[in-house]
Amino acid sequence: MTVRRLCVLMLPPIEWLPDHRAHTPDGGPDGAALERLLAAEGIDCAILDPLVWPWNPFGRRHPLLRGIDPLRALRVLLSWRNVDAVVCVFEGPALLPALLRRLFRFRPELLMWDMGLTDGWRLRERIQDLVIPRLDGILVLGANQIDEIHTRWPTHAPVACVGHYVDTAFFRPLPPSAAERGYVLSVGDDGGRDYPSLLEAAVRLDREVVIRTGQSLQLDAARHAPVRRIAERLTFPALRRLYADAAVVVVPLADRPHAGGVTAVLEAAAMGRAAVVSASAGVRDWCRDGETCLIVPCGDAAALHAAIRCLLDDPGLRDRLGRNARAFAEREGSTEAFAKRFAARLRYASAHP
Repeated sequence: MTVRRLCVLMLPPIEWLPDHRAHTPDGGPDGAALERLLAAEGIDCAILDPLVWPWNPFGRRHPLLRGIDPLRALRVLLSWRNVDAVVCVFEGPALLPALLRRLFRFRPELLMWDMGLTDGWRLRERIQDLVIPRLDGILVLGANQIDEIHTRWPTHAPVACVGHYVDTAFFRPLPPSAAERGYVLSVGDDGGRDYPSLLEAAVRLDREVVIRTGQSLQLDAARHAPVRRIAERLTFPALRRLYADAAVVVVPLADRPHAGGVTAVLEAAAMGRAAVVSASAGVRDWCRDGETCLIVPCGDAAALHAAIRCLLDDPGLRDRLGRNARAFAEREGSTEAFAKRFAARLRYASAHP
């Protein structure tokens, strides 16, 4: 039986296409790979980036606002009426199509892929209150978010977990650049990172701790192991090199329902690095305690220190966890695996309007 191809329009909150066009082999993750893999699954995707200032009045604002883009929303409602589904990435791009779809008699399925759940921003929460009851489906990164959404909002739309993904061709095991003992590495900018616990855990470590974050850190040179903060954003090859030269990767997290930290977890796994991860509900789908990483309670600096120390002292355990993590990333977290899950949910949404 021939399966009908679907046509899907994606609305990201920021510009995606310039990075897709600028991609060079091994210069970074291939952003266009998902489109190609979805096409192989019978899903033809088009991407409509938000406009820039002055055509988009929010073009210089936070991505939540930038994604609203009134002119883009109008163009979608008028000119993209024959697609099977519109996939809005986060809440901003979904706002105006959700509010105006009945007025414009807009029939395509309206789906939202990922959302911010716990940043406490009232504007985001108000937009969610307007958008979520009007959607035809929600695709989330973690299974824990399904009950969270149904508890907080009155919606009959199906909420499905599609997970997350990493480019396992770019993020891959590499030999260290020097015969050094390796440092303890942590990466991430989002507000869910628990760097105070990591800094407390770093006391009496005999390894350098490298933290790539734009957040400010309260360092006490008299107490901590040598801590090096990298504030500037790195190129993808430079970030990959940071992972490759690390002995242990640490993802310290507050316990939150959103999937903050999942990118670092999957990047470390794809690089074959042993990791210590806080037991935040938002990343539990991507962690296997004692198999792909060591999991510690959120906010427990003593447990964090003990787990890091355990990995530093046991090269065999580091190697085993790293190999298992790489296998897990290839099997569950690769772009190929994600494309199959994503395509299946899009087909389900199209078949169950």
